Amino acid sequence: LGTITPQGADVYSYAPDEDDMVKDPLLAKHLEHWGIDAMKMEKTDKTLAEMEVDFNLSYDFSRICESGEDLVRLRGPGLIGLKNLGNSCYLNSTVQLLMALPEARKRYADSDMKIRTSAPTEAPQDVVTQVAKIVSGLTGSRYGPPWKEGDDEDDPKLLVSPGMFRALIGRNHPEFSSGRQQDAAEFLQYFLEQLSRAERTALGSRLEAGGPFASLFEFAMEERLAETGGQRVKYSSTRQNMFGLSIKIEDAENLAEVAAFRTAHPEQPEAKKPKTEGDAEEPKPIIPLKTSLERFAASEDGIHFRGMTVSKTSSMGTMPRYLLVQLQRYYVDEKWCPNKLDCKVPMPDKLSLEHLRGKGVQPGEKEFGEEAEAPAAAKEEPAGLQADEMVVVQLVSMDIAENAAKRAAVATQNSGAEAAIAWYFEHSGDPDVNDPLPSGGGGGGGGAEPAVDPEALMMLSSMGFSEPHVKAALKACGGSTERAADWLFSHADDLDGAVAALGGGGGGGGAAGGGTETPCEDGVGEYSLVGFISHIGRNTSSGHYVCHMKRGEDGGWVIFNDQKVAKSESPPLELGYLYLYRRDDAPR
Repeated sequence: LGTITPQGADVYSYAPDEDDMVKDPLLAKHLEHWGIDAMKMEKTDKTLAEMEVDFNLSYDFSRICESGEDLVRLRGPGLIGLKNLGNSCYLNSTVQLLMALPEARKRYADSDMKIRTSAPTEAPQDVVTQVAKIVSGLTGSRYGPPWKEGDDEDDPKLLVSPGMFRALIGRNHPEFSSGRQQDAAEFLQYFLEQLSRAERTALGSRLEAGGPFASLFEFAMEERLAETGGQRVKYSSTRQNMFGLSIKIEDAENLAEVAAFRTAHPEQPEAKKPKTEGDAEEPKPIIPLKTSLERFAASEDGIHFRGMTVSKTSSMGTMPRYLLVQLQRYYVDEKWCPNKLDCKVPMPDKLSLEHLRGKGVQPGEKEFGEEAEAPAAAKEEPAGLQADEMVVVQLVSMDIAENAAKRAAVATQNSGAEAAIAWYFEHSGDPDVNDPLPSGGGGGGGGAEPAVDPEALMMLSSMGFSEPHVKAALKACGGSTERAADWLFSHADDLDGAVAALGGGGGGGGAAGGGTETPCEDGVGEYSLVGFISHIGRNTSSGHYVCHMKRGEDGGWVIFNDQKVAKSESPPLELGYLYLYRRDDAPR
């Protein structure tokens, strides 16, 4: 007999002919025999069905949060917790991972208040100010007196509350402005993008001159198309800030053991018999990192390109100072429901990626597009941003029309196939989505300045922005109306300064690229692990996030679980979601 409520109870029959959950039609009468009034019973514990669900997550929870360990609590500069504002653990973990890096401390630590008092607008609306507040709070001494026995970990005087920071960063985003749980990887990339925009007018004035903070994580991804059975190739490069690795169950080194267990213990849809001591536990698939790296570098065949079949391979064009590695454990199952591959991926403390470095065009290779007609075609090419052919090829292979694929690539500034696909699905109903891209020559005004779409100009001008500001925004955003609108609103407080930073409304030659065309930092691809974010739950839109970081001169592991900060005894290196590595030869 399990949990009893007025609606019924969990009754399990151990009779050999039943040995399962059963219904007792005379439950109330049988309980009355023992002096139990079922109508007065209240649920104070979980039902067997609820315990079954919890059991599936209990291993991950205790392992990731180290809940079974008697951890030594820590507090001090760099060891300060963040208050959970309700489903904000994804934000807290991301902030702990990024904002304690020495480059963040050097730029945003604001002990003399100069950054905050120089804000061009009100502090709650200024991203640079809010980041300075967060960094100063986490790395300063105000919230960091040494931990004493009996301290309340929820004491607001000993915590940093990121309320204003969260409200501002998520203000114009439909998901991050909500109170729902989010994907930490998506938030991290969105935060870096917002911070880069805010830094455009602050670097060299309010902040020390230099490149955007986000550039520390950016690298060139080299993609190579090779003609099947020929020597012609095409190389292209895209800028990325996260190294995604596909995780597949078929790569598990103990796949036979896992399959044998599942065959011997088929899943049961109903609540099962309570787990007893000695029952066998399902082994977790163990997927070596080496196989995921090999899958990344493997050639992808059968891609259609310019009427022929080619193969595609990817490699690292440059090695960033900080490498964010995303283990893509999450997928959409056959019922189109988000799910998680419950597996272990042992991650090393030292990571070597030099064998993945791209080498560019090799002797004997001939590049596509070098035919005689190329110069004539070049004269017709628009002077503005051109669609990345690698992105277009990937979209066309998904049965997306070529013109639509080109529009998607340009609208997302060639940031990658994933962003282009998302843009296409959002705009697939547009009447001109399959029309050819407008020529940059317009009425023949030469190639010095890309043409601006008159409809986009009129639409954005109707929102109250001046024509010079709108033109500069459109040129800076590759002609994308949506991105230009976002850029205008994010710089509404100082549009003149923002446009000047781009090179002025008149559109000097390199203005559209802004800081995005700055060469990626490079070095030897030898890395050391700095920290990682783990996720507990069935998919990224639910569950809980925890951050582990190396701290102190001894490089010991520390767990950041919202407001709880403690010395980590057994960091779950094999269960992480996002890993942060630092290049060994990077400047200290």
